[in-house]
Amino acid sequence: HFKAVERWPDRMDLWEQCEELMRNDDGRFEAEEKKAGKHVPVEVLPSFRFYKKNKKRMERGAETSWPKVRSLYALMRARAQSRKAFGTEMQGEPRTDEDRTFKDITFWVQRLQQWVFFGGCDPSMGKSENSDPSALVVGGFDLEHRKLHVVEAGIKRRVASKLEADLIALQQEYNCQAWGFENNNAYEHMRTSFIDGALRAGVTLPLVGVTATVGPEVRIDTLEPIINGLDSKIVFHAKLVQLLDELSTWPEKQTQHHYDGLTALHLCWHVASTRAGGI
Repeated sequence: HFKAVERWPDRMDLWEQCEELMRNDDGRFEAEEKKAGKHVPVEVLPSFRFYKKNKKRMERGAETSWPKVRSLYALMRARAQSRKAFGTEMQGEPRTDEDRTFKDITFWVQRLQQWVFFGGCDPSMGKSENSDPSALVVGGFDLEHRKLHVVEAGIKRRVASKLEADLIALQQEYNCQAWGFENNNAYEHMRTSFIDGALRAGVTLPLVGVTATVGPEVRIDTLEPIINGLDSKIVFHAKLVQLLDELSTWPEKQTQHHYDGLTALHLCWHVASTRAGGI
């Protein structure tokens, strides 16, 4: 299949921020400038200024079909305007909604005070092109309705020290009651060392070891009845571009990730749904 973007950029987290500017700030800026009778070239838009400032990091790892004809920024802007149209017309994805596993996704808008926060960590490591990204997912759990509202999903390649620092920062922000942390193989040692490192920084980091007994495909598929439908128990914020992409394309093989975000989501749901009753 023809694809305008053969390989997605390494720093999709920066593109998440850029897409937020495209969706929100660009339109307001454009309206104000036109109201003042000014011409508004793309180069002055808030999202383009953000891209220009971070261009080297935002383009690292990306491979496009016609870089001299259409810039990566232009492609990502088209993607932000209509994900479905971009997938069909630019990426050659003929799939209909009926073909998708996760097709009835519900979104939340307003954060509520009564939410209790939990996290999930898929601790894959490395910064090379062949290494899996690590994933950190945070959700606010509504105890009354037993519903998880996903508020953060950071999916990127990082070394152990960076993963530890990001975990500590999220814990300081959300005060999670527990983090589901995959502890297969060498990851159990990492879990205990992260807890010790956080204590030295003055932060209690409640990493709960979760041992995977079945493959990620089975674990992710168990989320389908929890996410789909009118009474979905896991709901999402529209800004979570990478995680929503993983939901949209599951279970097709991807070159830039192995659905690490969905693995972390499963871990987050696991600790939230099993531990929230004891709070």
